[in-house]
Amino acid sequence: MTSTRERGAINLDSVIVIAAVAMIAVLILVALNGSDDPPASSGGPPAAPSPPGQRVTTTLTADGALEVTHQIDTDKPINTLQVSVAQLFGPSAAPRIEGIEVTAGNDVLAELTTITDQPQNLELGRSVREVILTYRVIGTLDAEDTTVAGRVLARVPTLRVDYDHEAGPIRRTITAPGQILNVACVASRQSPPRPCGAADSRGWLVEPDTPDRDDALLVQIQLDQTDI
Repeated sequence: MTSTRERGAINLDSVIVIAAVAMIAVLILVALNGSDDPPASSGGPPAAPSPPGQRVTTTLTADGALEVTHQIDTDKPINTLQVSVAQLFGPSAAPRIEGIEVTAGNDVLAELTTITDQPQNLELGRSVREVILTYRVIGTLDAEDTTVAGRVLARVPTLRVDYDHEAGPIRRTITAPGQILNVACVASRQSPPRPCGAADSRGWLVEPDTPDRDDALLVQIQLDQTDI
């Protein structure tokens, strides 16, 4: 017969085995749950909204077109934009905007194929405080303006965008392969071009005053032979 001491030893061994198995199970569950934990928060404050205004970045591409990103930030929500483009160049040298896409985050809110000097409304479908317009401009370069090897003159029209609660400055940045030599603002077909803006780390920055917000730009660029 099994003695009381032997039965106690057997029971103790069983308890130890059960405890070990339970501990292993707990460790496995902790490991599995830990793999699904969300990443720890950085704990930093949320990013501050951009100040109100318009930031327009125009880039001369390898095919001679202009790629434009036009960001608008407002203090109060807006749901409609009104767009137009001033025709400040002669008919034979007028650049054309190929189309506009308006986005907020990853959502496309509006599109417009043809842009003229007549204001057109773009309904956004919801109220937003930040939108980005993207479009291409073609017909900006003219070979007749090239009098020095590798030097080109780009005509940059201004897309006028009106909206409620408009405030803040307009910053126009021009970037291009090669070196931007100078930029001139054009107020009308009758007025002579005048120097404007200054070189910065990205290319050339123009910050027009309110009366000059619709001015077109003439951008003189010295290209390397392989740029365009």
